Formats: sequence, structure tokens, C-alpha cells
Amino acid sequence: MREDLRSYPRTVAWMPLLKLVSPASAYVRRMEEKEDDRRRARRGMTYGRGRGWTVYGPPGGEPPRDIRPPAPTRHRAPQGPSRWAERHHELEAAHREELERGAEELLRTGEATISTPEGPLHTRLVRFWNGTAVLDSELPGAKGSRGRAFTLLERRELKRGPARLAQHLITEILSLDRKTHPDLWGPPPPEPERVASPGGWTPPPSRRPGWNWVPPGGAVPRPDLMPGWVRFAYHTPFVDRFAFEWMWDHGGWEVAPPAASE
Repeated sequence: MREDLRSYPRTVAWMPLLKLVSPASAYVRRMEEKEDDRRRARRGMTYGRGRGWTVYGPPGGEPPRDIRPPAPTRHRAPQGPSRWAERHHELEAAHREELERGAEELLRTGEATISTPEGPLHTRLVRFWNGTAVLDSELPGAKGSRGRAFTLLERRELKRGPARLAQHLITEILSLDRKTHPDLWGPPPPEPERVASPGGWTPPPSRRPGWNWVPPGGAVPRPDLMPGWVRFAYHTPFVDRFAFEWMWDHGGWEVAPPAASE
């Protein structure tokens, strides 16, 4: 989940305000709570719980007399050189046409089904009054959902057309493939060290940082670190661009510093 969503308390009292300020965030929060309720219903009763383990049983069932924690197991991390870049390019090339078709269909009808090696990925584009949207993706399985993901989309992203939406779809396919075939990816590459904006960067003239320009390597928004009025403006149409720029000047973005300053 995005960091700015974590900054909202999990309480019903906040939901009406969240729907007004950021209806997309409110949708994600509501859907995730429903997914949690479904998982709890499928699991039934909790007979025992410990660090890293839980024993479930059918509703109304009798718990075992002797509940013992399982023996510790070691999970081997992927070994060998990292193949993240190669695997990314392989999957992107294999699914490019399917993703482009799915992105166009999503923008046109609001729904699309994408073929993946793990099965059909059902996607919905849920739009809201302020121009934002949520990409709601689910991979169904024989016993319910095998995974559901939500991606918040700003108005600017939707204006970029199907190409930008296709990038989000490939991200879903990459995530599924990493979970299913970790051996084909190897260990993850090292994460770039990020610092608070501006981090040594100077935006080009006539560009608003975060809005229509970010440095190479991208920028991660951190509205959760900003004052309340900035978080409100961040999700408000027309004034959000000014909030993005204010955040840039006050450490509200995480960026990789230029090579010369490292």
C-alpha cells in the first residue's frame, strides 16, 4: 500500500473526510478491509497463534488439546546473479501486444482481462469525481482470489493514454511472476539510496517538480511527512500541482542523488 494511505487512521470516523479529500484512497481502504473480512471468514476460528504461525479451524469446532508451534524452517533466498532486468525485458516483450490491447480496452470500457502465465488477470478502472482512478486487479483461483492489487492513478497519468496504463499492467504481471518463479529472477538488485528532495537536483526552467518533471530514477512522494493542509491539497484537483512543488522544496519527495553528489 502507498505510504500516504498508511497515514490515514483505520477508523470509520475518518472515512467521510477521506472520501471527500481522496475518493480513490477511500475506495482502496474499503476494498482492503473487505478482503481482510473474506480471509478471516475462510479461515474460520483461530485456535492458536504465535510469532510466525497461526492454527485455524472450522467455525464452532473444538481446538486441539495440544497446540505446539511448528519447528522452525529456513527459507533459502534466491542464489546466483540477479536476473531482474533480463526477466523484466523477457516478460515485457512477451506481453507487449496483450498489455496494449488491455490498456486501450480499460480506458474505453473500464474493464479488461489480461492473459498471463498464471491465468487470466481481471482488471477494472474505477474512476472518481476528481479525475483520479484506481486500477483494481485480481487473479482468480479455484478457491477464491489468488491475489488482488490496487494502484492509485493520478489525473496526469490517465491523460497519458494507454501507454502509461500498460506500464502499470506489466507491473502486476512482474509481481505475479516473481512470486511464482523466484528462481528465474535471482536475488533482487540493490536498492538505490534515496534522499529527501531536492537532493541536489535543480528542475529545468518552466517545470514543476513532481508534476511535470522528476529526476532520472524517479521520485517517491511522501505526503505522509507533510502538514495536513499539504496532504489535502495533494489530493485536490487544480491545486495539487502547487502542493507537488511545495513538497519538493520541503523534502516531500524521495530521490536518488545525482552521481556527482554521491
